[in-house]
This record gives sequence, structure tokens and C-alpha cells, in this order.
Amino acid sequence: MNSVLNSGRTTICDAYNVAAHDPFSFQHKSLDTVQKEWTEWKKNNHSLYLDPIVGTVASFLLKKVGSLVGKRILSELRNLIFPSGSTNLMQDILRETEKFLNQRLNTDTVARVNAELTGLQANVEEFNRQVDNFLNPNRNAVPLSITSSVNTMQQLFLNRLPQFQMQGYQLLLLPLFAQAANLHLSFIRDVILNADEWGISAATLRTYRDYLKNYTRDYSNYCINTYQSAFKGLNTRLHDMLEFRTYMFLNVFEYVSIWSLFKYQSLLVSSGANLYASGSGPQQTQSFTSQDWPFLYSLFQVNSNYVLNGFSGARLSNTFPNIVGLPGSTTTHALLAARVNYSGGISSGDIGASPFNQNFNCSTFLPPLLTPFVRSWLDSGSDREGVATVTNWQTESFETTLGLRSGAFTARGISNYFPDYFIRNISGVPLVVRNEDLRRPLHYNEIRNIASPSGTPGGARAYMVSVHNRKNNTHAVHENGSMIHLAPNDYTGFTISPIHATQVNNQTRTFISEKFGNQGDSLRFEQNNTTARYTLRGNGNSYNLYLRVSSIGNSTIRVTINGRVYTATNVNTTTNNDGVNDNGARFSDINIGNVVASSNSDVPLDINVTLNSGTQFDLMNIMLVPTNISPLY
Repeated sequence: MNSVLNSGRTTICDAYNVAAHDPFSFQHKSLDTVQKEWTEWKKNNHSLYLDPIVGTVASFLLKKVGSLVGKRILSELRNLIFPSGSTNLMQDILRETEKFLNQRLNTDTVARVNAELTGLQANVEEFNRQVDNFLNPNRNAVPLSITSSVNTMQQLFLNRLPQFQMQGYQLLLLPLFAQAANLHLSFIRDVILNADEWGISAATLRTYRDYLKNYTRDYSNYCINTYQSAFKGLNTRLHDMLEFRTYMFLNVFEYVSIWSLFKYQSLLVSSGANLYASGSGPQQTQSFTSQDWPFLYSLFQVNSNYVLNGFSGARLSNTFPNIVGLPGSTTTHALLAARVNYSGGISSGDIGASPFNQNFNCSTFLPPLLTPFVRSWLDSGSDREGVATVTNWQTESFETTLGLRSGAFTARGISNYFPDYFIRNISGVPLVVRNEDLRRPLHYNEIRNIASPSGTPGGARAYMVSVHNRKNNTHAVHENGSMIHLAPNDYTGFTISPIHATQVNNQTRTFISEKFGNQGDSLRFEQNNTTARYTLRGNGNSYNLYLRVSSIGNSTIRVTINGRVYTATNVNTTTNNDGVNDNGARFSDINIGNVVASSNSDVPLDINVTLNSGTQFDLMNIMLVPTNISPLY
């Protein structure tokens, strides 16, 4: 290991492998099964006003990016969101969004939107029919020029997309806009992938390659800007802030983060954005604004590279007679403090009271890679048993894939669960977060105790947050508690999230930065000569290694793998980028070169970055792409 990486934390466990774990469970699952799971999720009365089709569509698109099978995804996507030619599912998305945002379109605007949905469905259906006729001509159907059909469909999309961007309703219509953009970008991708079979000329093909890049840029920027404008206006409880973010991520950013990967094929997207969930109970009443989000976000993400074991803490249950001689009693359950635990003997700072006398431990029971947490109960509330007896309860409970439950208290209230997502981290907040913490985000792997201001009534209490994501291709736990990434057995490419590093030097100047148009978040380097190490379990295949980076200013990237060094000099994405402004980052995918993922061994991958003075650098994604498949642009 490089000397710059040798100053990590002392750990107490050896690496272990979980042979029974299926790290590619999502890829092995049929779309029918995915659809049934999301439908069942909705039947269980989840608190979000979310139509299950949004989860199904995201899974469908991820599967298509990860596959070479089927080059006409527009036809399949149309059947998903317009089943039997009906626009009902899209209308359901609109109605659910109206409920969630507590905002309604006026009657004329609803009629206009429904007419556009009907027209869009008819346009896509007619285009698919014309392609079918072109590929399978018969005496009764003389096909039009397919190029003419393609260009007509392109113009129809350009005419209809603005109808889902109406002034004054941008946020309300954003989920529908995202679905329409899915259709348009899928159409463009189909044109490119089927160019030879459809007889598309080289000039037209070049035009559509440009279209894929340019409309990915335009649609991504529109979604990001619309969301951020709304998010900046929030001043609300943590639960409501997280629920708003989760709603928009499932309805919009699950798609936005895939669009920039449409240029790849056979790429298993194993990175991804996080969904955050907290309880909706009344106790945690502090209001937060967008200015507080960088700290909260860093608190929830700070140890994302470690393998979660559970959490421990101090809980208190008190029963006391009701006051003024009233009959009955009141029982109060409270989590006074908590600490999150990871493999390798790693723990977070204290949340709530610090120090505290631990009196319980919540764990996955079995090795966490084998049976991770998938569901959380984090609510608080009050129950009356008759007139006089009251129970003030708090939950803070978790369930694994095997249905095993543990926590501070008994599971009750509404649970937090999302199909194909795992709880990969647990975090939390005290009753009141101190201003000095709110203005100072945590650096990478920082251990900081987070407590309420001294003297705050009830300030010792802690409230948990569960962090959900799709990451599952973890081979084993590294000796320092971090994850070892697993390459697929076949020749499918795969991604590694930069925040899932084995180790990083210069930790105090390295931060996790939230991203929307990228599959997962970035690692932001603020100090020259920073090295991030990743460990992957190889399969013997060769890949083209692409790094998605944002370098506002000049930088030099050196990658070391299998003893070979690859160098990219004068990297500067200030103007040479894909056009997406992703929370201040402007990224480009840099082809580092051909690398080999050595078979049946744990391979270190070191990424060192040298920065010119003043350069802002984000490492946004690590992509190992099959060498025989070039990006579409």
C-alpha cells in the first residue's frame, strides 16, 4: 500500500467472504418481479404519494443500460407507462404529485396536459408501427422512409416536451416531464443503436449522436434547476425535508442519473444515489433550511464506504403517575444517545448525549453482507389506553432481509422500505443541532460527536435516519471495515462509486458532494496530491477505465492498478464537458486506458490527483467498460 495511505485507523477484524450472498440479485430479477414488488409496496400504504410505476421504470432503464439484449427500448418503455395505450398511469403520477405538494392544476391546464399525454402516446405508438412495417413489409403496408419517420418523431417530441414545463407549474409537472424525457432519450438511443438495420445515413447518425448528448444536457439541467429552486425554499422539519427529497429522487432523479449513462451499453450500474428516511413523530421539531443541508448530508454520508453492522446506544423507559392526583400513569420511551457501528471495529461519533452508558446493541445478527438491513421503523407517537394511561413511544428499529428485527424499541408505526434498496448506513440527529455544527460539514470519515446545545430540555435524545441505496455487488469486507467491490463474472462492465473508497489520504480536505445527474455522489478533493484507493475483486477481464470527473481548472490524474501507472494530464472540464451543471460540477468522462481486473484476487485501484492552485475537483464515477463496446458519443 502506498505510504500516503498507511495512516488509517486501527482495526480489529480480518476480511471475510460471504459465499451465499447474491451480489447481483437485481440483475437476476425479472422485470415482472420488480413490477410486482413495487405494486405490493404501494398496497402497504407507504406514506409517500408515489405511483409504483416510477420504481419499475427506473429498474427497467438500469437493466437496459446493463444489457446488450434488445435495442428498441422505446417500444418496451411505451408498453410500461402506456399499458394498452392508456394514459392512466401518467395521470396517476400527476394526481399523486398534486397530493404530495398540496398543489393542483386548474381545470384547463389538466385538460391540456391530458391531451398532450394522449398525443404523446399516439405518436410513440405510430412510430413503433412504422418501424415494424419497415422491418417487416407486407403487401398491405408500404413503409415510409424510416429516416422520414425518425425525423418526424423527433420533431413531435420537441413540440410536446415544453407542454410539461408550463410556467407556474414546473415543480408539479416535473415527474411527468421526466417520463416524457425518458421516452425522448430512449427514442434517440434507439435510432443510434439501430442505425445500420434502419438504413440511417452516416450524416443522420452523427446528428442523433449530438442529439443524445445535447438533450441529455438540456433535460438534466432543467430537472436539477427546478428541484434546487424548490429545495432552496424549504424551511421545515427534517422528516419533511427528507421526504421531499426522496419523492423527487424516485420520481425524477432516478432517471436523470441514468440519462448521462445512456451512451454506454452492457454497463452494470452498481453505484447510485441515496434515499434518506426518518420518523414522522412530533418530538424532533427543529426546522432546517437548504443552508443546513450540506451539514446534514455530510452527517448521513460520512461513513458510506464502511459495511454497516448496526447501532448501539442508551435507551430509557420511565413510568410515572399522572399529575394532580389523576388516575393512571404515563410511560415514556426515549433513545437518549446512539452510535453507529461498522465492520472492522469502526464506529461513528455519538449522536445525542455524549458520553453515554450503553445499554443495548442493534445488529444484523448474521454477517451484514449476507443479511443487510432493508427496513426501518423510526416514528414516534403517543397512545392512550383508556382515558388515563398514556404511552409516549419511540421506535428506532430495523429489519434484515431474513426478517430478523432488532432496535432500541419494538417496531411500530410506518416503516421505511424501498424495493431493491438496502440500508447501507444509519445516521441521526439530536433534538437540536448546534449552529457550530450546521455551518461545518463533516469531512470524509470524520468522527464527530453531534449533540444539542448545553442545557437544551430533552437535548440528550437522538433520532435515527436510515440511508437506503442499491449498492449490492460487494464481494467481502476489507480488513479496515470498508467494502471490496465485485466485478461481474461475465463481460459486463460495472461502476464503482467514488465515495466507496477503501482509504483516502488528506481526509480533512476531502468531502462527499451531492450530485443529481450522476449515479451517486462525488468525492471532492480540496488538497493537492490526494489519493483515493479502491479495492475490487477481479474476474480476469480487460476493461476500458473511464473516470467521470469535474476539474474546474487544470489537474493531473494518475491511476495505478496491477503495478501499471496511467496518466491523464491537463485535465480541465471548465469548457470541455458534457454540459450538465451538476450542483457546481461540470463533468466529462476521461478514458484512462485499458486495464485488467486480475482474476480471483483483490486488486487495489489507486487514483491520485494533482491540482493546480485554485482547481475545484470532483471524482464523480469510476466506470469499467467492456473494451469491445464504444460509447455512443
